[in-house]
Amino acid sequence: MSLICLASAIGFLNIRLATIQDITDAKNSSIQLVWQALAVTLYIFFWTYYTYWDEIKQKVRFVTQFRHIKELQKLKSIINILIPSLVRSRIQDGKKNFSEAQGEVTVIFVDIEGFDQVVQQYTGRELIELLDRVYNAFDSLCEQHGLQKIETVGKTYMACGGLKVVEKDIDNRLLGSHHSVRVTDFACSVQSYVHT
Repeated sequence: MSLICLASAIGFLNIRLATIQDITDAKNSSIQLVWQALAVTLYIFFWTYYTYWDEIKQKVRFVTQFRHIKELQKLKSIINILIPSLVRSRIQDGKKNFSEAQGEVTVIFVDIEGFDQVVQQYTGRELIELLDRVYNAFDSLCEQHGLQKIETVGKTYMACGGLKVVEKDIDNRLLGSHHSVRVTDFACSVQSYVHT
């Protein structure tokens, strides 16, 4: 930047001196014109060079920020998959240590029977799509029965009923049933979903 300013100052100084001076000699005049043309050309060159590199730096900065934002979004989506919503909300609130007694709860593990045979029937992509459909259906059933999904690992789905943190946010009509009854109803719904 300082090189551009120096070149432009020299160029304008020479142009200004040339207009102030009384040019008497034709030979001296042509040298002055050449010098002025050279100064203007250098000024234009350095300005163009600076503008070009400044634009490149801005583009690189934009691409870097865009990649950073995409990586953060990807990380956030992975965290959303791995961490249950009740834990995520507490982490977002800034709580680091939030273990507390939940009283009596009912935990259910749903395991896909014959998973080894299912794996052999599908390609990798088809298997992932199948598990995604099944676990999304289980998530919907959890909401319908007032349960909290805890984790999915491979062929196993884990949910829980009776968590105080979750119970305060579910529909009042669901609270009329004990959480063990809701978990049993969920298990029956899962079984009927799997057989359809």
